[in-house]
Amino acid sequence: RCVVVYLPGILRAEDWPEFIHAFLHSAFYMFICWCYYHWLLNSKWWNQSGSLMPKVWVSIASIAVLTLFVLVYAAVFNLINPGNEFLPSAGDNRTPLLLVRGFAFNVIIYFIVLYIRILQKQQAKALEVEKLKQEQLQAQLSTLKEQLSPHFMFNALNTLSLMTNESVVKEYIDKFADTYRYSLKHQQNDTTLLSAELDFVNSYLYIKKTRLDNAIKIDVSI
Repeated sequence: RCVVVYLPGILRAEDWPEFIHAFLHSAFYMFICWCYYHWLLNSKWWNQSGSLMPKVWVSIASIAVLTLFVLVYAAVFNLINPGNEFLPSAGDNRTPLLLVRGFAFNVIIYFIVLYIRILQKQQAKALEVEKLKQEQLQAQLSTLKEQLSPHFMFNALNTLSLMTNESVVKEYIDKFADTYRYSLKHQQNDTTLLSAELDFVNSYLYIKKTRLDNAIKIDVSI
């Protein structure tokens, strides 16, 4: 892109070494422009600033400075390569044309880098949305697994209850199922009905008394 700023001089090169020499200098100037605009548009200030006008003024100032930098770069180039005809020296009538071309292609580079930056932000946002979707699907899958596991457990307990004719075993299985059901239903709740809590306590105490027999004695009074 910035090579075109110096294109008339490059085309006047009499041999390939001179052409390559001028091309490398032009490419270096292009690299400077690209790196600066890339740094500017990815800077912490640019990404955190919520106001548009400061960004506009900084962009205009940057384009103007880099446009004027063409003259500095040309002066250094001519100093290193005395007698060359590629770049205008001070007072040369080609200087205004060089500034116009420098401004035009600085604007082009700026908007190319800006467009790439916008695409990168859109891609990052799309990836973030996709990540959130994946996390949501994973959460739904985990919830489904948690629902399936208790369902399987309750079916197994009901099957055991049907397989035995002993009333004590049936009651123990029913109390255990009630306790497990209560824990699953209210594990995310900070409060619950007093009647539901008492039912849970009674079922839990029944299990404890059955296991410990006469070693434990608890009275509940409200």
